[in-house]
Amino acid sequence: MLLSRVNGWTSGILRFALMDNTSTSGGGLIGLARTEATLKIAVTADVEASATVYSQAGGTIDDITTLGTYAAPTTGHCRFKEFDSTNHPGMYEIQLLNSRFAVSNASYLIVTVQASGFKCSPQSFLIDLGSQVDIRQAGGSAINSTGGIMDVDIAQIGGAAIRMTKLALELDGRITGTVSGTYTNTSTSFECTDITTAAAFSLFQNRGFLVTSGTQTGEIGVILADQVGTSGRRFTCAALPGGALAAGDTIEIL
Repeated sequence: MLLSRVNGWTSGILRFALMDNTSTSGGGLIGLARTEATLKIAVTADVEASATVYSQAGGTIDDITTLGTYAAPTTGHCRFKEFDSTNHPGMYEIQLLNSRFAVSNASYLIVTVQASGFKCSPQSFLIDLGSQVDIRQAGGSAINSTGGIMDVDIAQIGGAAIRMTKLALELDGRITGTVSGTYTNTSTSFECTDITTAAAFSLFQNRGFLVTSGTQTGEIGVILADQVGTSGRRFTCAALPGGALAAGDTIEIL
């Protein structure tokens, strides 16, 4: 059996099947408990020279209080429990310390479960720790990213470069602003501290604006006039349905 995880995975829950070695029809193993005296679980990364072994004899296999809920085992221990013998016969759950999934340079873990005094021959499964895919090139060109976020530069929309040019010009014409906390804003007048254009005439007259944060997010208004204010550009607008904007609210002039 193969499970795919990323190296560094935390709070991991593993579920896997064990087979009954006395079954003539390939039946699942039912009833193996952590208290079985011969139960042994070994976990080894591909870069390790020896296994980490948990055993009932060594007192290092703990119970799982709530199946499906991770609880970090005691250092040097693991957790083990049968899942559902009626609906998933043969299914068991193991919970390992996070450190087992963070072995430096490891590509995979091998987990072997055995219980020589029960009906369980040694059975192993593989956990692939290299399942994360890093995209480094597209069309033969290197992809730049910062903090895992790809830098995107779109040249065309619907196969036409002119559409991208028009969209860029429209977006460049939009201006964002933060509503002042020192001016007495009203439903028809407000100032934005970070729009500081000093022009003596109206620059934004008849342009619409969208409230992008605050309790009035989504409201749209129309700028009737604008001028230099006391703490940024002052805007006179058609009355906003929600009343005066609050300090810190943000707008986008369309």
